[in-house]
Amino acid sequence: MSLKTTLMKTGSIIICVDDNFNKFAVKKFTALPVRNRCYVVRELIPNIEYANGPPGIALEEIQGNYEKRISYTGAIINLEISFKMKRFREVLPPMQLEDVIEAVHTAEELVPA
Repeated sequence: MSLKTTLMKTGSIIICVDDNFNKFAVKKFTALPVRNRCYVVRELIPNIEYANGPPGIALEEIQGNYEKRISYTGAIINLEISFKMKRFREVLPPMQLEDVIEAVHTAEELVPA
């Protein structure tokens, strides 16, 4: 399995692979991800430091503080502080409701009566 970071999407189930956070992170979040625990991507936060940089990740389970920051374009933007994508690996891509229903029906067919 490759450890390359894939572009996750809202709804992706991800696992934390790096939980070595600095003092900055401890101050900015109510909690921090824990290595080998799974989380759900709530939102991809635009990278404001670099035009082609990877987005940050906001998690369903953890709320970050909002801060006004200056983007690479010089604009002042109020964004949620997010986690670096490289700290996570995607376990499952987002699923549509139809996919979930189909998976449940398939599992029911496999269960012996």
